[in-house]
Amino acid sequence: MSKGNTTKAFRWFEALKTLIKFSRTAIWDRAELLFLGKEKEYYKILGYEDWNQFINDPELQLSKTQVFRDLKLFKRFIYELKIPKKLLYGINSRRLDSIASYLTKKTVEEWLEKTKNLSDYDFDREVKRIFKGRKDPITCKHEHVKTIDPKIICEECGERVG
Repeated sequence: MSKGNTTKAFRWFEALKTLIKFSRTAIWDRAELLFLGKEKEYYKILGYEDWNQFINDPELQLSKTQVFRDLKLFKRFIYELKIPKKLLYGINSRRLDSIASYLTKKTVEEWLEKTKNLSDYDFDREVKRIFKGRKDPITCKHEHVKTIDPKIICEECGERVG
């Protein structure tokens, strides 16, 4: 292995780590700025008629879905549950969105650990079992199924069985 390749590989690795770090923090920084702008109505000061006109500005290139998810997550986790942004960096926002309305100040730390440490399958299983009152798919016998074209879903645990 040549020294030149080692140097290139090291630079590549450093650039990748920097980008990953930035992407993990950027989501929450964007959410904070959107929350502040909406709360203080800065968009009106800038001449936008309403919030929708602002978020649809082509210069921002934001989807309504992402803006509303950002605002929901920021309000719930940072504003209401008082979780420091640093603890949320790197956590999948889809996971946080799926549990946001169920959490309390007593359960939030446990669930933040689960969002970080469980596989997608195990996390979804836990959410269905704990928050949606479904049976655990591992122990469910899948006796009551329904067809949702083209899937067959167990009505007791929500697991796809076919």
